[in-house]
Amino acid sequence: MKRSLFVRCSVFLCFLCVCSVAIAQNAALTVVSTGPQGELKTREEGNEIRIVFSEPMVALGRVPDKVTAPFVKISPAIAGTFRWSGSTILIFTPQQPLPHATAYQVTVDTSATAVSGRTLAKLVTFRFTTPTVTLEETRWYRREGSVANRIVVVMRFNQPVRPADVAAALSATLEPHDWAPPSFSAEQLSRLKA
Repeated sequence: MKRSLFVRCSVFLCFLCVCSVAIAQNAALTVVSTGPQGELKTREEGNEIRIVFSEPMVALGRVPDKVTAPFVKISPAIAGTFRWSGSTILIFTPQQPLPHATAYQVTVDTSATAVSGRTLAKLVTFRFTTPTVTLEETRWYRREGSVANRIVVVMRFNQPVRPADVAAALSATLEPHDWAPPSFSAEQLSRLKA
């Protein structure tokens, strides 16, 4: 009785293994994750473009010295090199830091083929934008600390800016507000006069 139950369980487990292998073999290749995405806070975030696949794309120990990835398109085009990190992670490294305030689109087309021979079922597209100009801090002071002198406004941006561009986009206005002059008590006035 115990032997019969053991045989039935073993047969059932083998059936489950065969079914799961068959399902896995029929599953299409997918892109598990991509990066970077969205608006980047720093240019350094764009130092690598990563694409992670659901299964091995190259055989371990057989990665070519010069990696090409004709199934990946970057627009606008960027000069750089591809490399594999393990067998599922494709990394693109630009030759130079990416310029500020530039939108990029990366497309992985259906010609991407895994070691198993499976291909992507559909295009995968992701986008990112290198940091746009952001005003991070504004301070002001009067020259020589005197109310008789002009106000100096200091602005700190997240990247180099041309003064002419800032001046063209800058406006400043003075806004009147109520002011209550200080009042002195009789004792304070007498002390001031002394």
